[in-house]
Amino acid sequence: MNNLQKLEIFNKSLANSKRLQILIFLKKNGSAVVNEIADGIHLKLKSTSKHLQILERANVIQRKKKGLFVYYTLSAKKGPILENILKLL
Repeated sequence: MNNLQKLEIFNKSLANSKRLQILIFLKKNGSAVVNEIADGIHLKLKSTSKHLQILERANVIQRKKKGLFVYYTLSAKKGPILENILKLL
């Protein structure tokens, strides 16, 4: 995947209000499992999972499995663009 494709995936991942709400939720809470995120942004579990996949594919968030649970957090490798976006949220 070239840089132009990566940039397109990144931009598309942030071009949705529900995904931005997920980022705000994770910024406030640090880490959470999918059902906590879904409850926090008032979205169905299946839809939340789809949005999380898109954000993960764009390297905006990361997931860590602990036992039976998968915890989502903001990516540890935030670039300057994502850092600035998070400041605005």
